[in-house]
Amino acid sequence: MRINPAIWELSGHLVLKRRKDYDEASETNISRFLVEASLSVTEFHELKRCVLEFLTSSFGCNPGINS
Repeated sequence: MRINPAIWELSGHLVLKRRKDYDEASETNISRFLVEASLSVTEFHELKRCVLEFLTSSFGCNPGINS
């Protein structure tokens, strides 16, 4: 049976595919990884704006794309 790693991530678990990553796992390394994989506050607000604009218009943030 194959399980998608995303389900583990959604439930708060970290998927470490390489033994090296597991061996070097620490609070500092995990925190660094989460910062790199996360949106900045500015990026989050821009994404939120785009989603809300998309939901309230027919074209969203990409007027060249027809819905």
